[in-house]
Amino acid sequence: MTVKLVKRTFFFKLIKSYLSVSVTIFFSLFLVSCETIVSQDHNRLERNSGIEFFSAVYKNILVFHRDQPDISTIMLAGLNGLANVDNRIHHELSNNEISINLDQTTKTTLQLPKINNPSSWATLTIEIILQLQNESNNLKEKSSNHIYSVFLKHALLTLDEYTRYRPASVFKPEKTPQSINEKTEFLFPNELSIRDNIRIIKISSFVSGTSELIKKQIQAIQENNNNYNKGIIIDLRNNRGGRLDEAVATADLFISEGTILKTQGRHPDANQHYIATPDNTNQDIPLIILINNATASAAEVLAAAINDHDKGVLLGTHSYGKGSVQRVRYLPNKGKLNITWKELFTPQGFSFTKFSVSPKLCTANKNKISQITTSTLLESMLVKIKNKKFKSPKNSDSTQGKDLKVDNKCKILKSTLGSNEDYDLKIALDIIANKHLYLEVINHPGIIDF
Repeated sequence: MTVKLVKRTFFFKLIKSYLSVSVTIFFSLFLVSCETIVSQDHNRLERNSGIEFFSAVYKNILVFHRDQPDISTIMLAGLNGLANVDNRIHHELSNNEISINLDQTTKTTLQLPKINNPSSWATLTIEIILQLQNESNNLKEKSSNHIYSVFLKHALLTLDEYTRYRPASVFKPEKTPQSINEKTEFLFPNELSIRDNIRIIKISSFVSGTSELIKKQIQAIQENNNNYNKGIIIDLRNNRGGRLDEAVATADLFISEGTILKTQGRHPDANQHYIATPDNTNQDIPLIILINNATASAAEVLAAAINDHDKGVLLGTHSYGKGSVQRVRYLPNKGKLNITWKELFTPQGFSFTKFSVSPKLCTANKNKISQITTSTLLESMLVKIKNKKFKSPKNSDSTQGKDLKVDNKCKILKSTLGSNEDYDLKIALDIIANKHLYLEVINHPGIIDF
């Protein structure tokens, strides 16, 4: 017994000693790792790495941005943005020279590059920033990543509202595009419900398989010819976009010929023309698409294509009007540059950014709609159609050249309703159930409001 007890005691002491050493090593490595992370975040701006960084930024903008950029304007905006770190900083351009001012005193004057060479502009940018760091204690204390972020936050505003810089995460590893796509598909599923043989498909975001889901519902309707009320309602309200190819493929299910979408940009790959596949349509199935002022990007592509080809009825309020596509470019410091590189155009040639998408049935006035029965609403709609009381569509002569995002009166009005009833969906269901009314609406040339 004594021998066994001694052996057991010795064994537990050995285990305890081993665990103690392991924990010590672990925490030592953890502290070293944290110190490394912090030190990386506080790396001082260096000339060579700074030139490499800004060269990549300027080059990507010159090559990919939708519009022809002016590097001098971009650089000046970024440099003046550094005044948020030290408000004594100021710069002035004169006769192809830039003056660096601190406390209204000119510290140095440098020549601007004569051509849009990314490396030349990057070198000038770094020389100016390093000069400012020598003069400004506030700027001297900031890390390179902080300077990059402040500079580009202001510099990119000269391009458009969607081109942005995303710094590399200090504490989290960079996610791969694949993991981001998987997460997006999980967070924004497509939902299906059926009411009185009418398929209601809620698309929160266009992901891989969205068009296939709608195709299967079309096939299910076609296979069951005994259904009197049959049709599809696609709910794109609050849909911020997603995969452009899925939106185009969905539109292709209903359109037999002609343009679905055009994209334009300065880069050759940005110019694309999406044309409908012949004999790939389902023209006999009634279709209503619900939109609102948060319907954007790829969702607007589907809505506009269906509307321009008269393959369905848009119901709700005007869309958001995001007609640009961003392309991700990775930078030397592992940050990302989301560059607006192409513009989207409807089949009729209108820019989504300038015009947004208008519904054929405007339901902006929910207070009024809530006080009238659905049957009364539908009767008043028929009266307006017969009396030709409607707003001109966006392709009429009276609206040429106007910005319909400003002129469009089908905007969500302030509602005093306490009810959460979905009036848009209710009206859509009743219209599809009334085939005669649906055909009257879809053949109506203008916008009907209630």
